[in-house]
Order: sequence, then structure tokens, then C-alpha cells
Amino acid sequence: MRSLSEGIIEALKETGRIREADIQKALIYVKEEKGKLRDILVRMKLISEKELTSILSVEMKIPFLNLAKYKINPDVGKMIPEKLARKHQIIPISKIGNTLTLAMADPLNIFAVDDIKLLTQSKVECVISTEKDIQDALDKLYSSDAENMSAVVEGLGNTDNVEMVRSEDDMDMPQQAGGQTSEAPIVKIVDLLLREALKKRASDIHIEPFEGSVRVRYRVDGGLQEALTLPKNNQNAVLTRLKVMSRL
Repeated sequence: MRSLSEGIIEALKETGRIREADIQKALIYVKEEKGKLRDILVRMKLISEKELTSILSVEMKIPFLNLAKYKINPDVGKMIPEKLARKHQIIPISKIGNTLTLAMADPLNIFAVDDIKLLTQSKVECVISTEKDIQDALDKLYSSDAENMSAVVEGLGNTDNVEMVRSEDDMDMPQQAGGQTSEAPIVKIVDLLLREALKKRASDIHIEPFEGSVRVRYRVDGGLQEALTLPKNNQNAVLTRLKVMSRL
């Protein structure tokens, strides 16, 4: 199976879009900088990323999708964990029956395709898009939860919300701490924290009390990543909410 770089070279030679001498010069930079041929060609201003992707589409007989003009259903887009999507520069754009269509910057990456097949238990079809458009689409897709989390944290203020720790899903549990609905800010923030940890494939969540605040961090691939900081007065409410969810 040929690599993307080999596909690029074949496509450029076939079309004559870039001179052989410039291709060879770009390949020298690739070896020296250990970069991607596609990035080097764009940086040398020999071709735009969109034009190069379009040429590759024709050469590889893989449909080109202008992802910047495509609206992605979040339920489909988030079928793949964010970390995996960013690693392989892919984003799901539709699912019909058992066929999942992916927009990929490198549709020749069979390892990525195999990962998604195994993860989703679906047949996978590919279209090609630019790295920039895929990156922008991923940023847009996954920004909503982070923005919601920030908004909820701002709404928490400095009041003690220890009584607002139950949701409607808790009604089968012994009644504790009032009977608030899922609209309670503490319920929202804890749910968002757990969802974000799952998306990042965090192995654990650290809730760390300080004198004036509570810091939340995720352990991802052995390292700790800061998620957010909560007002100190909400510390007990968060811990109580976790105990309610854990039936402790």
C-alpha cells in the first residue's frame, strides 16, 4: 500500500502542476525537517492545501469534500473519541445503515480506517478533506461541551450549592439533599466533567481542593491535564453529587 507522500508525488507528476526540481527540493526539506511533504509544499507556496487535496482526490478516485461548507450532525461526529479523531485527522460525517463515512486528510491511512472499523463495528467509506478543514470541524464539534462547562462554572458563582446535587435520574435512589432536577448547576457541571473525561479517554479524574478554589484535572496517557477550576464554595456540592451518583 503506497503512502500519502507517494500518492502526492504521483499526482503532481501526472498533472505537471509542480516542476520536478521543486518536488525534489521539497523532498530534501522533508528529510531534513522530518515533516510532511504536503505541509512542505504548501509552506513553500508551490500549491495551496485545497488545490493539492483536490488533485489527490482525482488521482486516488476518492471524493473531495469541502468540509468548511458541510454541517456535521454532532451525534455522528462524536461517534469517535476526540483524541482518536485528532490523532488520525478524521471526522465522521454520516452514517447510513451500517456504513460510516469519514472525512480524512489521509485516506490511505489503513491503520486509522481499521481502528474505526473495530471501534464502531461499521463498514467505513472515505472522502478526502484538507487538514485545516478537518481541524476546524473538530474544534467546532468539541468546543460546545467546553463552552457549556465554562458557562455553568460562571453561573455557579460563590454560593454553596450543596443542596442542588440530584437529578431526575436519581429518583430511584434514597432521597437526599432536596429533590432538584437535572437543571441544577452542580448536576450539569459534574455530568459535563464526566463526559469530557470519557471523550479524552482519561484514566482518572483528580478533584483537588485548594484554599480558595477546587481544581479538576484529567490523567490522559499518564500525564495530568487541567480541566477547569471551580469556586471553593462548591466543593462540598460536587463531592456530594459524586456520592449520590455512586450510591455512597
